[in-house]
Amino acid sequence: GTMLDSSALVFVNEGGHGWDPEGNKGNSSHSSENMACLIAGRAGGLQPGQHVVATGRHPANVLISAMKAVGSPTETLGEVTGTIPQLFMA
Repeated sequence: GTMLDSSALVFVNEGGHGWDPEGNKGNSSHSSENMACLIAGRAGGLQPGQHVVATGRHPANVLISAMKAVGSPTETLGEVTGTIPQLFMA
């Protein structure tokens, strides 16, 4: 296979657009809601070429998913737990 078959590269934007609990205001550019994230690679069964809307999930769930894909045993990142199953092949 190719190097991307064994890799998981992650790009996470600085912030999304929505509710900001720290500033206690909506319509904020520094929200963790509606963030765009990109995962490239097929490590650990990642499913390429799809757009996943993970409503109600934290951006750290993307990072946990990528970490699991490359073999990390972690289930949490800070207070966030779990992967985004739609990112993996069925």
